[in-house]
Amino acid sequence: ATPAATPAKSEEEAVRDLIFAFAEAWGTHDGHEMDKIVATDVDFITADTTKLHGRADLEKYHARQPAEHYRDTKNAAAEAKIRFPKPEVAQVTWNWSMRGELNADGTVRPRRSGLMTMTAEKRDGIWVIVAARNATLNTPAATEKKP
Repeated sequence: ATPAATPAKSEEEAVRDLIFAFAEAWGTHDGHEMDKIVATDVDFITADTTKLHGRADLEKYHARQPAEHYRDTKNAAAEAKIRFPKPEVAQVTWNWSMRGELNADGTVRPRRSGLMTMTAEKRDGIWVIVAARNATLNTPAATEKKP
């Protein structure tokens, strides 16, 4: 890429901040926190392959998640790769891990990991997620207990 087409380090940091904001929003279990980092017309495919369009769908989906199942979960981000096909568009791939997920009987499931692919766009000077695809890489059996 030419120097003019290479985004400034601050742009990469701003996009990287979206990853950490997503993990933090998950930890609050409040769909309104997620709304702050996604575009109003976001397209989002969840780890269970549910297709969502727009903030309202995303918020409604997260509100339907059983509170007792995810109430203590924390999401951690790792190994992010960011590329800028255009200065105002970023493609982001990052690995995540989640701990604290509960089985129906209240026992803790083993840590789960996955891969999130996002497209971010700079709109009105702010980076937002415009599309995302989440995938679980390992799904612990519901009968497994905490190690």
